[in-house]
Amino acid sequence: MGETLPQSQLAVAVDVMLTTACEGELRVLLSQRKAAPYAHCWALPGRMVTYQETAENAAHAVLEELLPGTGAALEQLYTFSGVNRDPRGRVVSVAYLAMAPWERVASSMAGSPMRAFTLVENSRLLLRDGSLTLQESHLAFDHGEMIRMGIERLRGKVEYTDIAFRYLRDPDAFTLAELQRVYEAILGRPTGSGNFQRMIRNRYLERGLIRQTARKTRGGQGRPAALFEMVN
Repeated sequence: MGETLPQSQLAVAVDVMLTTACEGELRVLLSQRKAAPYAHCWALPGRMVTYQETAENAAHAVLEELLPGTGAALEQLYTFSGVNRDPRGRVVSVAYLAMAPWERVASSMAGSPMRAFTLVENSRLLLRDGSLTLQESHLAFDHGEMIRMGIERLRGKVEYTDIAFRYLRDPDAFTLAELQRVYEAILGRPTGSGNFQRMIRNRYLERGLIRQTARKTRGGQGRPAALFEMVN
């Protein structure tokens, strides 16, 4: 789309906040814009919705470009409709929250302009990838607000849904330590092994939502750990 829109025209866009968890850290995928507006600023991946598709179909198409064939989880986050949110004209964006294991994200990022930024601080939004640190002013449009809202959504839902399991490399073969690192990545704080295991027992094991298998981890350091699986 051009740099401006006719004053009477309303456009609809989708933006996808793809999140992943790695080594106890929550990461968000961003790319650096090449063209105006906000040239050289970092942004969530997205595009305009065409006349022939729904916003949901457009979001799935964006996600498919990021992670071809992975079947990452996707849910609508919020509709951002600020009058002056886009310098080109009146653009409403439907933001989506996507969740995928780090192993899938890392393999799809090879040769891609996308970069995975680690959430350092949420209150004033600080993101870091290697030596590059981003503040909200470095982000295009209102994408900082989108990211903050997405993080709040994740932290709220991890307390009462199975959203954390969407970040596991294999939901049919995971250790409690792996699951704990995902929880800590989302919450942004340590959980404490004793408290975490009690929560998992009360919320999932006793209700039959996950179960311990007869398998154990192989290789690596330390004693083999029991493997768990989700119950369909």
